[in-house]
Amino acid sequence: MKSLIIIALALAPATALAQREALAPLVAHLPLGARSAALGGATAAITDAEAALVNPALAGTFTTTALSVVNYRPGTAGAVVATGAGIGRFGVAFAASYLDYLALGPTEKSPVADDVLQFRGFDPSASLHAAMSLSTVVKGVRVGASATYLEERAALDRASTLAATLGAARRVGPVMVGVALQNLGPSMRFGAQDVELPSRLAIGASGASMPLGAWFDVQVEAGMAIRQDGVYTASGGAELAYTPIEGLSVALRAGARRPELSRQAPLTGGGGVTLDRLTLDYAFESLRGGMAHRIGFRLR
Repeated sequence: MKSLIIIALALAPATALAQREALAPLVAHLPLGARSAALGGATAAITDAEAALVNPALAGTFTTTALSVVNYRPGTAGAVVATGAGIGRFGVAFAASYLDYLALGPTEKSPVADDVLQFRGFDPSASLHAAMSLSTVVKGVRVGASATYLEERAALDRASTLAATLGAARRVGPVMVGVALQNLGPSMRFGAQDVELPSRLAIGASGASMPLGAWFDVQVEAGMAIRQDGVYTASGGAELAYTPIEGLSVALRAGARRPELSRQAPLTGGGGVTLDRLTLDYAFESLRGGMAHRIGFRLR
């Protein structure tokens, strides 16, 4: 883990904060599945298939298939699909996050600016982040790497690149601790503009479910990240689960964050219902001037 932090510091010369949102793809700035979104977006210690996009060390630690859809407002919607499994000593996972939106015209603002989450524009646009991950355990530490494909399209302009994410994780008592170097790769040529990737160092912790009496359990997650341009984010959340009978569980979730994009507001929340191996999740994400809604399905 020390070597990952040293590499990250070398990647972090701060540039002007005026460029904080001129990074692509846009979808790589957004929360993933409904459960993680409801908990504020802390994902560096996530133990679901979406780990392929954020911390490949945890990819495949559970046999999981997940699908989430999100609506920001008419004209802007997205989806996350992921699957992972353990194969012998290794964990493997695939995940993809996609956003379909209407960007502001290129003469008004960069098509990768986050205003597309709130305002309808003129150009049909799309954003994609896909990853294939492999993980294993080395000397008691789970390590992993993912090969990622990133793409941004607006009107006639299209840019894409290949990148990598590296991660490590270890359970410390009841807490899973994770660290990841995300989106390491070359800039994308978008029209006449070179657009950097949102490369960042992310750390996080996810506590094991702790019983509260006979029927209730509580779980807490937290994380923070710093981008190569010096912008940092933080997030955390808690889940309270009620299990009246075996195989049935109902959860309430709440989260808070220091957002990465200016349109995002601090509060998130939601809930979920689990019946045997199937979970239905819902999350809302507060935005300045609106709200986003996510619905997700997870099958273990």
